[in-house]
Amino acid sequence: MKTLTYTDLLGILKAKRKEKGLIQKDIAEHLDSTPQSVLNWEQNKFDMPTTKMLQYAELVGLELKIS
Repeated sequence: MKTLTYTDLLGILKAKRKEKGLIQKDIAEHLDSTPQSVLNWEQNKFDMPTTKMLQYAELVGLELKIS
């Protein structure tokens, strides 16, 4: 299991989103949020709530274990 920094994780989530052909609006709709919030999270302007991060990861096909 690899340990990632928060910034690393944000980069991976964004890359996976793009790889799946999803836009920020798609993520926002699934997370009951706004595209602006997704943008702010991806740019590390605001911390992403843990529940949203886990949902985002699942949506793009990643399994996260937070300890």
